[in-house]
Amino acid sequence: MAEPSKEELQAENDALRRELARMRGVHSRGDRNAITGEMHGSTVMTGDYATYLGSVESITIQSAIFQMPPEPGQVAPKELLWTYLNRVIVDTGTLDLSGVDRRMLSDQQETKLELAAVYTALDTVRSAQRDPGETRSKTNARMDEESTEKHESALAFANEQPYAALLGDPGGGKTTFANFLALCLTGELLGLEHANLARLGDEWTVGTLLPVRIVLRQLAVQLTTLPQDETLWTYITQRLGKALADFAPLLRRHLLEEGGLLILDGLDEVPEAYHQRERVKQAVQEFRYAFPKVRILLTSRTYAYQRQQWRLPDFEEAVLAPFDEERVDAFVDRWYLHMAQVRGNMEPAEAKGRALLLKDAIRRNAHLRDLAPRPLLLTLMASLHAWRGGSLPEEREQLYDESVELLLDIWERPKLMLDQNGEPVLQDESASEWLNCPQEKIKRALETLAYRVHAMQEGTQGTADIDEDSLVGALLKASGDPNLRPTRVVEYIRDRAGLLSNKGEGVYSFPHRTF
Repeated sequence: MAEPSKEELQAENDALRRELARMRGVHSRGDRNAITGEMHGSTVMTGDYATYLGSVESITIQSAIFQMPPEPGQVAPKELLWTYLNRVIVDTGTLDLSGVDRRMLSDQQETKLELAAVYTALDTVRSAQRDPGETRSKTNARMDEESTEKHESALAFANEQPYAALLGDPGGGKTTFANFLALCLTGELLGLEHANLARLGDEWTVGTLLPVRIVLRQLAVQLTTLPQDETLWTYITQRLGKALADFAPLLRRHLLEEGGLLILDGLDEVPEAYHQRERVKQAVQEFRYAFPKVRILLTSRTYAYQRQQWRLPDFEEAVLAPFDEERVDAFVDRWYLHMAQVRGNMEPAEAKGRALLLKDAIRRNAHLRDLAPRPLLLTLMASLHAWRGGSLPEEREQLYDESVELLLDIWERPKLMLDQNGEPVLQDESASEWLNCPQEKIKRALETLAYRVHAMQEGTQGTADIDEDSLVGALLKASGDPNLRPTRVVEYIRDRAGLLSNKGEGVYSFPHRTF
């Protein structure tokens, strides 16, 4: 691979700066002034949740690897690191509201939320472990008096375990937590005021690790083109691209000598076909042995990881817990505060008042209290509340109907995928187009299927599992297209979030029983 020139690296840096400026909203709104300056020797500060981006020399990293002077004619290691870190900021720093509310798709105002502004801490639950040397009989006696489950924050779990598997339902916050952790570690190195080790608090004691992120769904697409040896490392270097070609050996040396944090997001989204799952498991184990100082955090849906042959040796597991009342209140407050800031059409006092209204509605309404502990559903609820001007439908049937419409819309929305060459491809056909069937007919088919599977379920709590064959059959029947094949239907629904969630291994469910 040809070495990048300074001009190519500068072009990469300029593109990153433009994206960061777009993310931060550099246009002044009222008293939220943007102060901008030339990046080569100065700073940029924007917004109430300002990001401070200093000169390359201001990066705070102790590793001697990046302190080295550049070779004649080559880019300085610190400048390469600066470019890499800002890529991570771009990848992890925002939440796209258009993925939550379809009405924002046509809205010309800002549809991005700063992750650091709205992030709400998550807790985990995992099985309690016996103390070293404690006999099983003693443990059994102790379990009569104490819970067999260990409750701790997701951050404490990731801090405690060098190899951590963070599990949860779709929309439960797995990716959000991983992105927030990467954002804060990166922000510490860049000197950001809103995302740094201080945001992580006392529960994070392992220091400023250099994060490396891999979205396993994207890795799976390119598995056939990657070598059997050093699969993950080869993929990492490919993702760095030409502009950061010189950064790859520096990154490798740092990971070997100093360690870091490898984030593997979405282990369950790797298809089973062509032994891809086994290949990824082997690649993870190989990376562990090759880079023993690197900590690994992987995320997966609980159902797929715990019920199938997915478990990785020596990885501790914890399942994300639902929001409690305190977390729900904190999320609502942050949501409305930052919505007011990014949209610029709501005063802080009004935002505080609307947050109070929503929190009160959740407390008074048992049906809302039942939905609120799920981060995805709480976000959906907050979105509906904001767009209705500070209210929710009084009739719960109307609330559920509007929620179902929104989730169905998310399910149908165009999906960005990667082809085997790693190039982005837009799967832009909606379910209606894919199935050659009106959306209302699809909705009726799903209603019938939902009634049938829940009628057969014992008990009244939780959501019933829907096997892939039943789901495909219902959609094929609704379509009536003789040329439509089951494999095409599976291809469409398998990795789409929204009204239906893929739990893994050909099993689906609705995000909540009420839907």
